Amino acid sequence: MKELLTILALQLTFLTTGQTEDLKPITILCVGDSTVETFAEKHALRGWGQMIGQYFKPEVRIENAARSGESSRSFIEGGLWKKALKAQPQYVLIQFGHNDNTEGDRKTEPDTTYKDYLRQYVRDARAIGAKPILVGSMTPRSFDDHGVLKPVIDIKKYRDAMRDFAREEDLPFIDLHAPSFAYYERLGAEESKRRHAPSEKDISHFNAEGADLMARLVVDGIARQMPELVPYLKQPEAQLATEIPE
Repeated sequence: MKELLTILALQLTFLTTGQTEDLKPITILCVGDSTVETFAEKHALRGWGQMIGQYFKPEVRIENAARSGESSRSFIEGGLWKKALKAQPQYVLIQFGHNDNTEGDRKTEPDTTYKDYLRQYVRDARAIGAKPILVGSMTPRSFDDHGVLKPVIDIKKYRDAMRDFAREEDLPFIDLHAPSFAYYERLGAEESKRRHAPSEKDISHFNAEGADLMARLVVDGIARQMPELVPYLKQPEAQLATEIPE
């Protein structure tokens, strides 16, 4: 009988301080593409930036400036980055890569221009006193005709470049690619589509359940890498345990 295996048992063991009354209000800015974006209620689509606020205490304001179709380059060159910084955040979550291999004015190269744009995000964030946090893009649900999940190289190479850049610059890096790949591989093509796809053919975006999973992975990364943000998280202990067929 196919029942109940635990995948991604992510223990978010938060170190509580008991000083919630002393928390200073902060703003966390999210920038990225449609997998991060906030969508209107009438749409099936959801981005993780839309879901992440529920895991923080009221002292945290989430400002989600992510927009569909944007790359690391177009978000800057189109003026969206400059506008987003007007929120005066203390932290910036940065996820780009899904659209950086698109030809035209969104195109960047992983090991050169993509890193140059990441460098500008980091420099500009620090210039206003904000701390940048890099977020590596999740995998699409790219199953072949035999139900085997295949890596999308054009996305993975940007995630790899971001990871390397984070190491070079000693920056926090939250990887969504590896855990999402492991999760979808275990879940399978039909179940992952049923639970997380906003429509029949969409393998890249999320419904509310899928976006919430990504938001929890981001929160897990924050809890592990940004200890000063742990007191701002709502729950002292949270567990992400997903049951899938054996």
